[in-house]
Amino acid sequence: MSSQISLVVKDLAEAVLFYQKAFGFGLVKQSARSAVLRYQDMRFHFCTDDYMQGRHDYSAESPVVSGMSPPIVFSLFHEQVHEQLHRAIGAGARVVQSLRQDEDGHYQVLLQGPERYFWLITDRT
Repeated sequence: MSSQISLVVKDLAEAVLFYQKAFGFGLVKQSARSAVLRYQDMRFHFCTDDYMQGRHDYSAESPVVSGMSPPIVFSLFHEQVHEQLHRAIGAGARVVQSLRQDEDGHYQVLLQGPERYFWLITDRT
C-alpha cells in the first residue's frame, strides 16, 4: 500500500500536462475527473472540485477558484536544479524565490504552478 497527496485543480487536463512538462511527473492513471501521477517514489492524486464532493462527501476547491494559495510547500528533489528550473518556467511556473545556493553548496528555488501550489526544487535530500 502506498500513500499519495491529493491536490484539487480547476482544469485536470491542463494540470496533468503542466506537471508532466514542468517536473517530469509520469502518468499512472487518469479518468475524466482525476489522475494519479508519480514523481520518483511519490504519488500525487489530482482531482477536480466536483470529484472531491461526489467521492468523499466534502467540499474542496482549487486554489485558482478560491483565490488563495495553500500554506504548504511541496519539496521535490532533483539533481540538476538549474535544468529543472528552466523546464518548469517553460511549462508555465512562476519563480517565487530566486535560485540560490546555501552555505553547503546546495541549490534550491521556490516556484508556483498555474494552480497556485508552491514547489521547492532542491538538490538537497
